[in-house]
Amino acid sequence: NDIVKRALSILENEFHLKHIRLDVNLSTEVQDIFLDANQIEQVLVNLLLNSIQAMNSKEGLIRVHTRMDTEHKMVQIDIEDNGCGIPAEKMSKIFEPFYTTKPKGSGLGLSVSFGIIQNHQGKIDVSSQAGLGTRFSISLPVFFEPETSTLDRQLDGIEQNPGY
Repeated sequence: NDIVKRALSILENEFHLKHIRLDVNLSTEVQDIFLDANQIEQVLVNLLLNSIQAMNSKEGLIRVHTRMDTEHKMVQIDIEDNGCGIPAEKMSKIFEPFYTTKPKGSGLGLSVSFGIIQNHQGKIDVSSQAGLGTRFSISLPVFFEPETSTLDRQLDGIEQNPGY
Protein backbone atom coordinates (compact mmCIF):
# COMPACT_ATOMS: atom_id res chain seq x y z
CA ASN A 1 0.00 0.00 0.00
CA ASP A 2 2.86 2.39 0.74
CA ILE A 3 4.30 1.84 -2.74
CA VAL A 4 0.88 2.47 -4.31
CA LYS A 5 0.58 5.71 -2.34
CA ARG A 6 4.04 6.84 -3.49
CA ALA A 7 3.22 6.12 -7.13
CA LEU A 8 -0.03 8.08 -6.84
CA SER A 9 1.74 11.01 -5.21
CA ILE A 10 4.34 11.13 -8.00
CA LEU A 11 1.54 11.63 -10.52
CA GLU A 12 -0.68 13.86 -8.38
CA ASN A 13 -0.15 16.91 -10.62
CA GLU A 14 -0.94 14.89 -13.76
CA PHE A 15 -4.24 13.73 -12.30
CA HIS A 16 -5.09 17.30 -11.38
CA LEU A 17 -4.08 18.83 -14.73
CA LYS A 18 -6.06 16.24 -16.70
CA HIS A 19 -9.07 16.47 -14.36
CA ILE A 20 -8.89 12.75 -13.59
CA ARG A 21 -10.79 11.48 -10.59
CA LEU A 22 -9.25 8.76 -8.48
CA ASP A 23 -11.05 5.95 -6.68
CA VAL A 24 -8.46 4.49 -4.32
CA ASN A 25 -9.28 1.57 -2.05
CA LEU A 26 -6.25 0.15 -0.24
CA SER A 27 -7.09 -2.90 1.83
CA THR A 28 -5.83 -2.90 5.40
CA GLU A 29 -5.49 -6.70 5.11
CA VAL A 30 -2.63 -6.48 2.59
CA GLN A 31 0.48 -8.04 4.10
CA ASP A 32 3.96 -6.62 3.82
CA ILE A 33 5.99 -8.57 1.30
CA PHE A 34 9.62 -8.80 0.24
CA LEU A 35 10.11 -6.93 -3.04
CA ASP A 36 12.15 -4.28 -4.78
CA ALA A 37 10.07 -1.22 -3.90
CA ASN A 38 11.63 0.98 -6.60
CA GLN A 39 10.90 -1.53 -9.33
CA ILE A 40 7.29 -2.07 -8.25
CA GLU A 41 6.84 1.70 -8.00
CA GLN A 42 8.18 1.96 -11.57
CA VAL A 43 5.56 -0.58 -12.74
CA LEU A 44 2.74 1.28 -10.99
CA VAL A 45 3.82 4.69 -12.30
CA ASN A 46 4.02 3.25 -15.82
CA LEU A 47 0.54 1.71 -15.62
CA LEU A 48 -0.91 4.90 -14.16
CA LEU A 49 0.73 7.02 -16.87
CA ASN A 50 -0.75 4.71 -19.50
CA SER A 51 -4.16 5.22 -17.90
CA ILE A 52 -3.70 8.99 -17.88
CA GLN A 53 -2.70 8.97 -21.55
CA ALA A 54 -5.71 6.79 -22.43
CA MET A 55 -8.13 9.46 -21.24
CA ASN A 56 -9.76 11.43 -23.99
CA SER A 57 -12.50 13.19 -22.10
CA LYS A 58 -13.05 15.33 -19.03
CA GLU A 59 -14.76 12.40 -17.29
CA GLY A 60 -11.56 10.47 -16.59
CA LEU A 61 -11.63 7.98 -13.74
CA ILE A 62 -8.85 5.72 -12.51
CA ARG A 63 -9.53 3.07 -9.88
CA VAL A 64 -6.65 1.72 -7.82
CA HIS A 65 -7.49 -1.12 -5.47
CA THR A 66 -5.42 -3.50 -3.39
CA ARG A 67 -6.58 -6.65 -1.71
CA MET A 68 -5.23 -9.79 -0.12
CA ASP A 69 -5.85 -13.15 -1.77
CA THR A 70 -5.38 -15.28 1.33
CA GLU A 71 -6.15 -18.54 -0.47
CA HIS A 72 -3.21 -18.12 -2.85
CA LYS A 73 -1.11 -15.94 -0.49
CA MET A 74 -0.94 -13.14 -3.04
CA VAL A 75 -1.22 -9.37 -2.86
CA GLN A 76 -3.46 -8.06 -5.64
CA ILE A 77 -3.18 -4.58 -7.18
CA ASP A 78 -5.74 -3.47 -9.75
CA ILE A 79 -5.43 -0.34 -11.87
CA GLU A 80 -8.51 0.33 -13.98
CA ASP A 81 -9.41 3.28 -16.18
CA ASN A 82 -12.32 4.39 -18.31
CA GLY A 83 -10.06 5.50 -21.14
CA CYS A 84 -9.98 4.54 -24.80
CA GLY A 85 -9.21 0.87 -24.15
CA ILE A 86 -7.07 -1.50 -26.21
CA PRO A 87 -8.48 -3.02 -29.40
CA ALA A 88 -8.81 -6.83 -29.20
CA GLU A 89 -6.44 -7.39 -32.13
CA LYS A 90 -3.62 -5.58 -30.27
CA MET A 91 -4.00 -7.28 -26.88
CA SER A 92 -1.67 -10.18 -27.67
CA LYS A 93 1.22 -7.80 -28.44
CA ILE A 94 1.10 -5.21 -25.66
CA PHE A 95 3.84 -6.84 -23.54
CA GLU A 96 6.22 -7.27 -26.50
CA PRO A 97 9.33 -5.04 -26.48
CA PHE A 98 9.10 -2.01 -28.79
CA TYR A 99 5.41 -2.55 -29.55
CA THR A 100 3.44 0.64 -29.03
CA THR A 101 0.11 2.11 -29.99
CA LYS A 102 1.22 5.63 -29.04
CA PRO A 103 2.64 8.13 -31.55
CA LYS A 104 5.52 9.02 -29.21
CA GLY A 105 5.81 5.77 -27.24
CA SER A 106 8.93 3.60 -27.06
CA GLY A 107 7.08 0.34 -26.56
CA LEU A 108 9.19 -0.52 -23.54
CA GLY A 109 6.97 0.44 -20.59
CA LEU A 110 4.69 -2.60 -20.54
CA SER A 111 7.49 -4.95 -21.58
CA VAL A 112 9.71 -3.78 -18.72
CA SER A 113 6.76 -3.87 -16.31
CA PHE A 114 5.97 -7.44 -17.35
CA GLY A 115 9.60 -8.45 -16.73
CA ILE A 116 9.71 -6.81 -13.31
CA ILE A 117 6.55 -8.57 -12.18
CA GLN A 118 7.84 -11.91 -13.51
CA ASN A 119 11.15 -11.39 -11.68
CA HIS A 120 9.12 -11.00 -8.49
CA GLN A 121 7.45 -14.36 -9.24
CA GLY A 122 4.23 -12.48 -9.84
CA LYS A 123 1.72 -12.18 -12.62
CA ILE A 124 0.23 -9.28 -14.56
CA ASP A 125 -3.05 -9.66 -16.42
CA VAL A 126 -4.93 -7.23 -18.60
CA SER A 127 -8.51 -6.95 -19.75
CA SER A 128 -9.77 -4.22 -22.00
CA GLN A 129 -12.58 -3.14 -24.26
CA ALA A 130 -12.02 -0.53 -26.93
CA GLY A 131 -13.86 2.63 -25.98
CA LEU A 132 -14.61 1.47 -22.42
CA GLY A 133 -11.28 1.21 -20.63
CA THR A 134 -8.56 -1.10 -19.42
CA ARG A 135 -7.80 -3.02 -16.24
CA PHE A 136 -4.37 -4.26 -15.23
CA SER A 137 -4.25 -6.75 -12.37
CA ILE A 138 -0.97 -7.49 -10.65
CA SER A 139 -0.51 -10.48 -8.32
CA LEU A 140 2.57 -10.61 -6.11
CA PRO A 141 3.37 -13.54 -3.83
CA VAL A 142 3.57 -12.91 -0.10
CA PHE A 143 6.44 -15.37 0.17
CA PHE A 144 8.83 -14.27 -2.57
CA GLU A 145 12.07 -16.20 -2.93
CA PRO A 146 14.64 -13.85 -4.48
CA GLU A 147 17.17 -15.48 -6.75
CA THR A 148 20.56 -15.76 -5.12
CA SER A 149 23.75 -15.16 -7.01
CA THR A 150 26.24 -17.93 -7.71
CA LEU A 151 28.60 -16.38 -5.14
CA ASP A 152 25.87 -16.38 -2.48
CA ARG A 153 25.18 -20.06 -3.14
CA GLN A 154 28.89 -20.86 -2.92
CA LEU A 155 29.28 -18.93 0.33
CA ASP A 156 26.30 -20.75 1.86
CA GLY A 157 28.33 -23.97 1.73
CA ILE A 158 31.40 -22.54 3.46
CA GLU A 159 31.62 -22.76 7.23
CA GLN A 160 32.19 -19.44 8.88
CA ASN A 161 35.52 -19.24 10.73
CA PRO A 162 35.31 -16.70 13.55
CA GLY A 163 39.13 -16.47 13.62
CA TYR A 164 39.26 -14.41 10.44
